[in-house]
Amino acid sequence: MSTVRIEKRKMPRPRKIDTSKPPKEYLKIGKRLEHVRKQCGLSQAELGEKVGLSQRAISEYECGWNRLSLPTLLKITNILGVSLEEFNCNDREEVRNQKAFPTNRRVLRHLKTIEQLPRRDQEMIFRLIDNTRAARDGHRQIGVGP
Repeated sequence: MSTVRIEKRKMPRPRKIDTSKPPKEYLKIGKRLEHVRKQCGLSQAELGEKVGLSQRAISEYECGWNRLSLPTLLKITNILGVSLEEFNCNDREEVRNQKAFPTNRRVLRHLKTIEQLPRRDQEMIFRLIDNTRAARDGHRQIGVGP
């Protein structure tokens, strides 16, 4: 009878995965989802039903344990009636304020120039802008003089 010898190989150690906390990015998106969902007055189960997901899936997204895919996020924002911009901000007013800030470089350059002028010159420019708007809208114009 022959003896079969089995050679023992060292197996690589599995990497230790920290399961105590979800990734920060997932958690941030999850907290935003929870905030917007509650603002809309929906429970996790109600939102899940409308999106076609389970309540548990919504809970796992909100806790940051699962990554929210873009198609699912788009479905959710559509159902909640918010844009992706609004979803990423703390409230809709913050989005409105961001959109109110000019993005045109020429306008920004002029604003910086106006900001550096003496107060009297700034007031004259403001009156000129107000008069231009009033003329366009058909309203009474304000004096432009100093």
